[in-house]
Amino acid sequence: MEPPQGGYFERDDTVKMYCTAKGNPSPAVIWYKDGNVVDDRNAWKVTNDLLISRFDENNIGLYYCRAENALGTTDSDPVKVDLKCKFSFAFGLFLGE
Repeated sequence: MEPPQGGYFERDDTVKMYCTAKGNPSPAVIWYKDGNVVDDRNAWKVTNDLLISRFDENNIGLYYCRAENALGTTDSDPVKVDLKCKFSFAFGLFLGE
């Protein structure tokens, strides 16, 4: 099994994580985030891959994929998926009496 790739992503990015699993019989792939089956409203499985549209803070977490068939189950290594921070600063000066 080839593990997915994590990283830091911009808000509203479309994020696609790949899971390559081979076996005979062909395994089913299930995606997990923070130990739970992925059920985010903006994430869905496409073939064996996970597609997240409009990435935001609700999608931050540790992801892994699980491949299972009649002969067994195996998990990929977890990967961290996080939001890139954008900082903006506002400075002001108040001169009061």
